[in-house]
Amino acid sequence: MTPDMTLYLPVGADEGPYTLQLLDRQLQPVVKQNLTATLQDHIVTAVGELDLTSLSPGLHTLALGKGGEWRTYSVILQ
Repeated sequence: MTPDMTLYLPVGADEGPYTLQLLDRQLQPVVKQNLTATLQDHIVTAVGELDLTSLSPGLHTLALGKGGEWRTYSVILQ
C-alpha cells in the first residue's frame, strides 16, 4: 500500500485502531475507513489510502473515532 493520506494525531492520542469518516455538509458519512495509528518519530500517526475523487469540493467534516469517542475537524476539499 502506498499511503496518500497521513494523519498526525494530537498530543496525547493513543495508538491503535481508529475509524475515520468524512462527512458532508449535512453531516452524512461519504467516506468511511478503518485505520491503525502507530508511534512514528514520537508522533502518533495513521496512514492510509483515501479515494476522494467522487466528492465535491468544499467544506467537509473529518470525524475520527476510537472506543466510542469521536473528535471532529473541519476540512476543505479543493
